[in-house]
Amino acid sequence: MPGAGFMSCAVFVMIPIPILRMFTVDTGVLAVGATLRYIAALFQLSDGLQVVVIGVLRGAGETRILMISTLFDH
Repeated sequence: MPGAGFMSCAVFVMIPIPILRMFTVDTGVLAVGATLRYIAALFQLSDGLQVVVIGVLRGAGETRILMISTLFDH
């Protein structure tokens, strides 16, 4: 599962402030953003797993399941 490992995004957890400073210098926003980094990392993990599973289903030729799950996922 290299896709899941890569998408775990340790970057969000390890260095949140430099990433947030690319968008704002407001200390209040930085504080809130630093606390929300775990949610962002969790989203990246689940999104990465979804991409890997979609690739597996396409490779297996199961595009109908893919279409239905993607339709209701978004």
